[in-house]
Amino acid sequence: MTIWLCNPFDNLPEEGGRRQRYAMIGRELVARGHDVVWWTSDFRHATKTLRPLPSTFVNVDGVNMFLLPTLPYQRTVSLRRFRSHRAFARTWRATALREVKANRLAYPDLIVTSLPPLSSASYACFFRTHFQCAFVIDIQDLWPDMVYLVLPSWARLLHLLFPLEREARIACRHADGILAVGHSYTNWAQKRGCRGPVLTAYLGIDLPPQSVYVHAETTASMNVKPALVYLGNLGRSYDLETVIRAAIQTGWQLDIAGSGSEEERLKELVADHENIRFHGFLQEREVAELLARSTVGVIPMFDRSGVAVPNKIADYAAAGLPVVNSLSGETRKLLERYQAGSWYQVGNTESFIQAVQSLPDGAAEHSRCMAAEEFDSARIYPKVAAFLESFRLRENRLPLTAPLSKRIFDCVLVLLTSPLWLPLFLLVALLTLLIQGRPVFFRQLRPGFNAIPFQLWKFRTMKIGTDSDAKRLTGFGKFLRATSLDELPELFPVLTGKMSLVGPRPLLPQYLERYTPEQAHRHDALPGITGWAQVHGRNEVEWEKKFEYDVWYVRNRSFWLDIKILRMTLWQVLSRKGITMKGEATASEFLGTTSDRKEDK
Repeated sequence: MTIWLCNPFDNLPEEGGRRQRYAMIGRELVARGHDVVWWTSDFRHATKTLRPLPSTFVNVDGVNMFLLPTLPYQRTVSLRRFRSHRAFARTWRATALREVKANRLAYPDLIVTSLPPLSSASYACFFRTHFQCAFVIDIQDLWPDMVYLVLPSWARLLHLLFPLEREARIACRHADGILAVGHSYTNWAQKRGCRGPVLTAYLGIDLPPQSVYVHAETTASMNVKPALVYLGNLGRSYDLETVIRAAIQTGWQLDIAGSGSEEERLKELVADHENIRFHGFLQEREVAELLARSTVGVIPMFDRSGVAVPNKIADYAAAGLPVVNSLSGETRKLLERYQAGSWYQVGNTESFIQAVQSLPDGAAEHSRCMAAEEFDSARIYPKVAAFLESFRLRENRLPLTAPLSKRIFDCVLVLLTSPLWLPLFLLVALLTLLIQGRPVFFRQLRPGFNAIPFQLWKFRTMKIGTDSDAKRLTGFGKFLRATSLDELPELFPVLTGKMSLVGPRPLLPQYLERYTPEQAHRHDALPGITGWAQVHGRNEVEWEKKFEYDVWYVRNRSFWLDIKILRMTLWQVLSRKGITMKGEATASEFLGTTSDRKEDK
């Protein structure tokens, strides 16, 4: 298989830090004989600096690397980082299309993209259809939920990020599967419409020999003062101030390795207390030495960060360090199950001190056991690779030129026939204004390609009001529907690329959550003015059968099939068949497939 990985944050093997998730996924997939491409950033997230590496190279594991130019940022949770995500995703799309078109890259059989960035997941939806490949989201943080951290508290009440939330739902619905670093993340994806297979795989680590950390175990058994260590970001999602105040109050040794937006403020808080040291960003060997001198690992995070199981717990557990943690969800349950640590209340110095002093007996050994069972990369990433290999190559791929040739055909045909339909369009607009008054057009948001909404325009056929459709449908409106003249304004979205002449009809947004995974594939193509379902009964056909026709068209579309549908549409319009569903003014509301409704009951 040719597998594309998209993650702009993880350390690269060449950078000296310990291997992170995507380096280990890439290594495992290459070892299994797959061609792997890793799309990442030329900006290193851990150090907030540019990478001194070429834009393309093959790394030490045999993974093809693409380092895309990215907008730098300094704060982990910030609007600038959000802008950086958007820019990275746009560059990924443009570069990938250019490389494939130039035959420098092969079609992907599978795309795995981390979330965040949310924008990358959205563009992966595009690639899924464009390349006819499978697409898996790897959820490492909950976006856009984390974006609310930089907004006022009233922002969530006003749903200011509704477009981003909707973008996340669309990505989850179109993903063929979900990989996640916590069980709560897979639940999050399933609530947003993912019905594909899921796998929870914690952030694994290459476990070092036990002898590396003998010093830490010996120190812990001597009943000396605790030596606390914190590895990670120094940002606003972390309760480091409580940890520092506890170290000042007790005189315990505290080593802090990492950097972030709150670093200078925290250093001012420490002042001249020599028992607290800041180390900045450390290389892998330096981290190992620091962990060997420590006796307790610290995870001081706010629950609002949305983190399920942070990366640093694997580092502490591999070193055999008991863990003092403030997260009250999945991390707390994990530590309690293994008796490998204790919990403290965020912002409460006395609670933190008590948590350190009341660590379970044998917590160091229990922590090492937790590392072997939950975080060992030798166990985790073969499972991940097997999960990814289960997404086989789709059949009936279209050539890359198909979407472009279809677009050219649509535009040429609409423009060549404009002397015929444009005067008719103006005449119908004038008659609608004179007979029915304003507004002339009916406008409504409809989900289009990849379920992305667009503005649909039609000539208005109903009176304004709240009565049933049958009562509001006017006599002139019936004529427009019978002759399909109400569809004339849809020729303009064809020219702008939002619609095609032939494709599944754009339906109501509320139907998106009612589709089965199979029915959702109708959005893998541009919506059309006419389609395979329209020439096989139009509104006389039941919804389930109509969606079968739509999905069949998406998987079998071709130039000659479009010609056939256009020819059949002309006869359908002249015969005025299938205009309404039996007993309805137009068509009944789609409430979900019959089997799904029975299961709900």
